[in-house]
Amino acid sequence: MTPYLNSEIDTARCGVSNDHFPPLDSRGRESQDSFQPKISEISCFLTSFSGQTGRVSPVSLLATERSICRLRLDLIEMLRLSLHAVDYATKGYALGLVEFALRSSSGRKKLEYLGHTIIAASDELCEGELDDSQQGFVETVRTISAALSSTSRQANEIASHTVALLRGGIRRNSRELVQLGERADRLLRLCIVAFMKQKVEYAEAVLRYVDEWNHGIEGRLSGPNFGAPGTRDAREWAIAESLTRIMENLRHISVASLLPYRS
Repeated sequence: MTPYLNSEIDTARCGVSNDHFPPLDSRGRESQDSFQPKISEISCFLTSFSGQTGRVSPVSLLATERSICRLRLDLIEMLRLSLHAVDYATKGYALGLVEFALRSSSGRKKLEYLGHTIIAASDELCEGELDDSQQGFVETVRTISAALSSTSRQANEIASHTVALLRGGIRRNSRELVQLGERADRLLRLCIVAFMKQKVEYAEAVLRYVDEWNHGIEGRLSGPNFGAPGTRDAREWAIAESLTRIMENLRHISVASLLPYRS
């Protein structure tokens, strides 16, 4: 566990892992339990984002609510698949396991499909009558969806470079990259809690951690723990770049999660 993550993140990580995201076993397999949000969570969430819509017909209102509910469920699935990609990619590099890295992209097609579905559904919702809270939620979903798509692509890049390194007989993973991968994985879990449980303080924590990390990025990725460019394989520098982009995406996700709560 990296020293700069406090107990709040560890608590959130355990909560997500136990309830929604089963941990990997020694063979890299997930639990077969389906990832299904509780009905009470969905109802509570929709209530908080559904304001008074004036003289809108009950049928139209119900259709909008159903579309927003579907949008939320699709984004939750994107969050799950993105965490899967990041988790396997970073662990594949850290542990030097080709089989872990290869499993990172197993949900790629479904994630791409969900991303397109969310864009289409969001456009359709925006053509109708939405109150301010509903509009804010739709914008949040679109932003988070785009960031998750980018995050998954970067995770697949990490996995690809890891496989190439290992199959080329190179097994000299950087401690700095391992720690950065662990941090990205845990911050993504915290982003998930922030969205699903409407925990503003968690989104703010992710934003703070990413900003603090950005302040010293050049020193960390060029310091003694990572090594000079001439001593590292080009693929490791590509992995470092992908992890940096993932951190940027986590910032976008945390900012978007705060959008519905801004006056």
